[in-house]
Amino acid sequence: FLRLPFLVGEAGVWIVVGMFSLSFSVVLLTVLSISAIATNGKISGGGAYYMISRTLGVEFGGAIGLIFFFANVFGGAMYVIGFVETFVEVFPSISQWAPNYWVALVYGSTVLFFMGLIVFVGAQVYAKTALFTFTIIMTAIITTIFSFAFRQFLGMAAVTGFTGWSWTTFTGNFGYSFQTVTWRKLFGILFPACTGFLAGANLSGDLSNPSAQIPRGTLTAISYTYLTYVGLCFLFAFTSIKDVLINNTSLLVQVNVWGPLVIIGIFASTVSAGLSSLISGSRILQALAKDGLLPFLCLFKIGFGSTQEPRIGVVFTYLLIQGILFIGDLNIVAPLVTMFFVLAYMFTNLACFALSVTDAPNFRPSFKLFSKWTALLGTILAITIMFIVDEIYAGVTFLIMIIVAMFIHFYAPSKNWGDITRSIIFYQMRKFHLKQDNINDTNVKYWRFKGLVLTKDPSNSVDMFRFINSISKHKGGFTVLGHVTDYDTRNDLANYQLIRNNYHQMIKYANWDFFHETLHSKSVRRGIQNLLQLSGMGIMHFNTLIMGFHGEGRPTYLVDEEKAKTMKKRKRRLNEALQNIHDNVSSPSVSLDEYMEIIKDSFVLKKGLAICRNFHKLGERKLQPDSLFERLIRKKIGYIDLWLLCINKENDDIDGTISLILQLSYLVKSSDVWKKHHKVRMNILIDPESDPKERMKHVSQLLHKARVSAKIRVVQLEANDFLVLNRLPSGQSELKSSSVEFESNKNRVFKGGRTSSISDYLTKQPVIRKIHRSLSSSRSDPKLNVPSSSNEDASGKLTTSFSIEYLSRSTSINAFTIPFPSMVQMVDNTGAQLTELETYKVINHVIRRETDFDETSVIFMTLPPPPTDFNTHTAHLEYQKILKTVTDDLPSTMLVYSSSNVISTFI
Repeated sequence: FLRLPFLVGEAGVWIVVGMFSLSFSVVLLTVLSISAIATNGKISGGGAYYMISRTLGVEFGGAIGLIFFFANVFGGAMYVIGFVETFVEVFPSISQWAPNYWVALVYGSTVLFFMGLIVFVGAQVYAKTALFTFTIIMTAIITTIFSFAFRQFLGMAAVTGFTGWSWTTFTGNFGYSFQTVTWRKLFGILFPACTGFLAGANLSGDLSNPSAQIPRGTLTAISYTYLTYVGLCFLFAFTSIKDVLINNTSLLVQVNVWGPLVIIGIFASTVSAGLSSLISGSRILQALAKDGLLPFLCLFKIGFGSTQEPRIGVVFTYLLIQGILFIGDLNIVAPLVTMFFVLAYMFTNLACFALSVTDAPNFRPSFKLFSKWTALLGTILAITIMFIVDEIYAGVTFLIMIIVAMFIHFYAPSKNWGDITRSIIFYQMRKFHLKQDNINDTNVKYWRFKGLVLTKDPSNSVDMFRFINSISKHKGGFTVLGHVTDYDTRNDLANYQLIRNNYHQMIKYANWDFFHETLHSKSVRRGIQNLLQLSGMGIMHFNTLIMGFHGEGRPTYLVDEEKAKTMKKRKRRLNEALQNIHDNVSSPSVSLDEYMEIIKDSFVLKKGLAICRNFHKLGERKLQPDSLFERLIRKKIGYIDLWLLCINKENDDIDGTISLILQLSYLVKSSDVWKKHHKVRMNILIDPESDPKERMKHVSQLLHKARVSAKIRVVQLEANDFLVLNRLPSGQSELKSSSVEFESNKNRVFKGGRTSSISDYLTKQPVIRKIHRSLSSSRSDPKLNVPSSSNEDASGKLTTSFSIEYLSRSTSINAFTIPFPSMVQMVDNTGAQLTELETYKVINHVIRRETDFDETSVIFMTLPPPPTDFNTHTAHLEYQKILKTVTDDLPSTMLVYSSSNVISTFI
């Protein structure tokens, strides 16, 4: 009432009607969305906040709830300021005792105090007061319409600027003037007149049937309000000249048949709107507190009386409005109210659109006058209005919402509200899965690490899990943690569910990007077969099986209760989850034959395989420097060693096992601590007859093809390495140890996917120096202490001819043949091949000799090939001995095999 004639005079009747139409279009679309959500189930207290939070989730729901609360606070302040402005305008004599600011503050505070008392008593008193003020407002509106329409026919005294019905007057109010304000500022003042429609929805907890009453009441209210505003605009334009509309703020009083009734109506209108803001804000605050999203709001969840009146929230809301009254200027407050309310409207429409577009089967509201397009249009219009009013206010409002949402995300407890986020993710996942119609047609360029990790008791494998998480966490990979239990899902359902819940808690508090599957089976192998075949879906089916080493006990990660009390909350929760799994685990024991059958199953199903050993040592290492300065400069303190016990064929592709080792090393290096403080080192094992230059060139080309940055180190097989077999190569009585090192600091290659300087290096004959040393002075492993011997001819050359060969192998598993191309094999000087066990015993000796245990954090090594006939218990024993021999006394080691290439070499 106070601003409407002024708006018509400043902007012209058509622009004002257009502004109202735009504003009520957003309001109408928002009401349609609210009605749809409100009729889709039972609604508790909190109104629009409750509906948004249960749809969009904790983060956005909490942020919008808090912003919506402040919208009501600012709105309440605006209505009180409007009351005071009218009061001072009507009774100017009472404002002479002090400056206008203090007059407005004192009178506004007095009115707010009585409003606060009404709301403090309860919703019943508010309802009676609202009905009384509504009657007064309706009477004032009816008399105003009657007066402007019929005053000229009643013979009443003339009013300056009031012409009665006149087409000339009407056409004079077509144009705009914008003498004192811009059109954007004018819209910011106008729009709050359209924001009261959520008052009924915010009282959802006090309504007997909110699902039916909210749509019907709200639609009726906005229809009546829109027609009233538009009708008054045309009435003013037809009967009053422009200058009077702009400058005479008492025009309504002067024209009305009984002027005081307009003043009473304005008072009633502002009081009614202020009461609505007070009661809506306090109930939203109570709903926020009850949900426990923001810990500092817990006091406001307390309710009083049978209706649980939020009196503490009323007092707090009252104090905030009182603080805003110190602003004192309606035109400053109004844009803030606009921003906060419109943001709430935007997210209401967005929630309804998301529910509609994801085709959630349980979203079937009884209210049908909406669609996903009305919700989307409402969202777009709401955003448009925010930036029309003021782009700075709009940006600040969005920033506040994001900050609050992030705070809630990190600090609020999780809530099982069934928010729309899960529905959207599922909808998109389903859509893209269906597009991948052939799971075998996945291009190698888009290969991702998709691991299945088998575990019995995770408390013994925490360090291994952390390392695997470093592999899968980055570059879009994922890991499924598989556990087989013999709990019967019928007879032991409670224990079965307890194990699943504790696995979930373990993954959550360890911050691992893992899924988990707990499967019931009386046989571990049968259970794992099911996991191998059923884990995952479509292209999300896993491609790499990861296992621990059979038959070895590992130190536990668990700590006692006293020590756990000193741990940080997250680590303490992790320890509790691990302890619960450890205490309740019930898995069948795994025999060696079953273990080997699982390995064979992975071969047959063409899965990558990684067998892990000694990963408890990784937990004993420091993966980053102690010094903050060294961490900041990313000082490298360790190596990721690659030992390829096979060679790549000379073609465009990379052999499967080699490609998986390179890929895993690259993924590890993508993780923060490994990227900052570790280097990848490729170790080349050669015999004395091999040309180091050629092998260096071959490996550098391989790294270049794979686009992996690594330091290359050539390791020469020494005669004394064979002494670990307790026999010398045939015909040798004494041998002198010898290794090859390159006196060059240009052995780092392919930084950033390009050759750094290796091509220059390879064009020169490398300088080779023989290092004569006794094995008793091994770098770090006393177990390598075996006597050395020497035998050189007159020229000083070694009189040995032992060699390394690379032979293709295949393993028979029932009717399947598993290829192992170009695997390492050692030959003594008589041409006799060493047995598999002897070969890998020597290799283990060489790796220990060349490994500085203070530098090497983890080793990736080619998985030794199984026996040719891999179908007997004897073969299983033989293979287990080989695996044990090659990994004995090494740092954390992963034995890797893959039958298919996982690195793309073409664009």
